Amino acid sequence: MVDALLAVAPDLQPGGSVRDLSTMGRRGVALPCPQCDALMEPSYLGGVEVDRCRRDGLFWLDLGELDRVLAQAVAQRDARAEPLGRLRRWFGW
Repeated sequence: MVDALLAVAPDLQPGGSVRDLSTMGRRGVALPCPQCDALMEPSYLGGVEVDRCRRDGLFWLDLGELDRVLAQAVAQRDARAEPLGRLRRWFGW
């Protein structure tokens, strides 16, 4: 999952580690991590709600969430690139 996400949005991993991926926390029901049984932190990754274990640095996705995260990452990457594209077209670069 991380490799696929970073392929379309490498700027999400500024620190070089999965633990450094940028997420927004939220309040809600915390589920136990399937790996270590610590309570996972409900988070938003690219606007998609996922579960994250801070102890293991793992993300746990439900069915269809990976596709939604990747689609959102592509849309956000394209939105960031658009202003530069307009400048290139304007100046004929």
